[in-house]
Amino acid sequence: MDSKKILAKYIKPSSAINIVGYVLLALAAVFLICGIFSGINDKNDATEPVLFDALDSKSGTYVYLDVVGISNWLYDYDGAVYYSVEDAEGYLYTVRVSDDEYKKMTAQQDYWMRETEDEPQPTPYRLDGLAMTTTSTVKDSLADSWEISTSEYEEYFGTMYLNATTDPGSEAITGWMVSCFMCLIFGVIFCIAGIMNNSSFKRTIQALEQANLLDRAAAELNSPDVMIVGKDRARLSAGFLFGRGTCVAIPYSDIQWVYQRNVRRYFVTVNCSLIVNTIQRANIAAVNFGSADKNNVLGAAVDFMAQRNPNMLLGYTGANQRAYKERKKAKCYE
Repeated sequence: MDSKKILAKYIKPSSAINIVGYVLLALAAVFLICGIFSGINDKNDATEPVLFDALDSKSGTYVYLDVVGISNWLYDYDGAVYYSVEDAEGYLYTVRVSDDEYKKMTAQQDYWMRETEDEPQPTPYRLDGLAMTTTSTVKDSLADSWEISTSEYEEYFGTMYLNATTDPGSEAITGWMVSCFMCLIFGVIFCIAGIMNNSSFKRTIQALEQANLLDRAAAELNSPDVMIVGKDRARLSAGFLFGRGTCVAIPYSDIQWVYQRNVRRYFVTVNCSLIVNTIQRANIAAVNFGSADKNNVLGAAVDFMAQRNPNMLLGYTGANQRAYKERKKAKCYE
């Protein structure tokens, strides 16, 4: 096994993250195709809409209503806009329509605002969509708009409303599209993480090759003399720090500053990591300990490295921050 493969087996993160990302992206494509075909099939299979009944229509039924009058908008809940409408017989209903469709109903808007009952009715405008149960929140808000009680609202408008912004095909597509979107988002996240891991590993290998240390690092990784950190979260050899799954294989001589980072929740430490800084790279999470370091394992690891490079800055302090910046600045002027 060559040196790259030896190091990759320990310091490179599991390829499972890439596989999960690709699987999720494939599922997103499958859900997209299923959504498109499901919507087409549902539209083809849908029967003709039936007359909407604000009391007896079942939720999800494909219905229609011929409207002669429509109000200004009465209630807007997260983009769901509700209107009151009337039919040719003067019965009132609640509907949802899109902005574009509402703009087409100018004659019905004018008729709603009529000053006398003698004005002629316009040609009815047909709305079709799905019958939906009116929620208590919508009922209360519309009742307030009409300045009537909720019981009076139900008496005048019924318990159902017509949602003209959707149809049987759209309802089927929505579920598939939500699944597609979720898989797409997480798939992209996992794939980006995989790409970043591969990039970090290549950078580490290139740095070792440029310093002619690749073969030596591979030989020391599995040396019987290495110091094992925790449950093999990292290995410290005679000359290198190796982080398991963190893409880190750094010679001690390159490390300028090292400190421990603790993640706390509700004042309890839940994760510790070892951060190292070189002239070329800052804030490298070299060792992910995975839990609270109750036995000061990371502290012992830092002492081990400091013995092999006494010039390391130890600990997160203001003085060390300034000293590290000065070292980087000095290196730039060499």
